Amino acid sequence: MIVKKYFFEIVLLLVLSSCNLFKKPIHSENKFSVVNLDTLGTTAKLSEEPLYRASFTMINDIIHTKLDVSFDWAKQYLYGKATIRIKPFFYPTSSLELDARGMEIK
Repeated sequence: MIVKKYFFEIVLLLVLSSCNLFKKPIHSENKFSVVNLDTLGTTAKLSEEPLYRASFTMINDIIHTKLDVSFDWAKQYLYGKATIRIKPFFYPTSSLELDARGMEIK
């Protein structure tokens, strides 16, 4: 019965004694030094909008490429056959555009 009566006071006393409320702080010498620096001048740079560099529009996606080639070193020719499997990248398409500069396609 007495323990229940004084239980709250004992817990409160333990909590307060464990805190740093009643302990004196230990002051050592000042660990920090104060240094006065010279004044720096800055200028604001005019912010230009960054140049937008868009990527090429993807119309078709190359799935597989098969090359069957032979070389004519004397004439600097490349004879061959290319088989390309493609699919539309996102939207259905009805045409295909090939960029084959300097080639003779038969």
